[in-house]
Amino acid sequence: RTEAAWHPGQPLVLAGVEAQTKGRLAPLACETVDALARAGGIGLIAVEADGSRMRAFKAPGDDEPVIPASATHVVAVVGTSVLGAPLDAEYVHRPERVRAIVDREVCDAALIAAVLASPAGGRRGVDGRPFAVVVNQADVDEAGAARLGRAVLAAGIGRVVVASLQDVSRPVREVLTTAEV
Repeated sequence: RTEAAWHPGQPLVLAGVEAQTKGRLAPLACETVDALARAGGIGLIAVEADGSRMRAFKAPGDDEPVIPASATHVVAVVGTSVLGAPLDAEYVHRPERVRAIVDREVCDAALIAAVLASPAGGRRGVDGRPFAVVVNQADVDEAGAARLGRAVLAAGIGRVVVASLQDVSRPVREVLTTAEV
């Protein structure tokens, strides 16, 4: 069915077939993603490996992230709207897992950066693949996004994209690399 819908050079969004709540798309099985990667002719396959229940920050669960064997890069995403928020379930998905990595009560840039850089946090399952972080919601707090991006770099992440993904006219605000720390 995919071949009939696919036009080379045009974006194609695929989803699994299992029923989901809240109008969400079902994930593709890793085997399906791997088969697409082997098929060739596809410039980019982007897969959401785990969800955050609509929160700007999270720590992965026991079975997350689900990264296909064919994945060549891994990107973690965090929203600046969590800066300064209490470390609780209202603002953070799985706050107890975040607290197990860094035991503090407020989501400041240092806490977020430490969790993203941790093998139990953002780097979980990366297994040597190139890893980057997208600091999203720069439109909410431009200075906070820049501060968070620099904290993530200082925590050992080599590439950080500061973005406002809802701003189609200027989604990427800044790309930071370790040379700039």
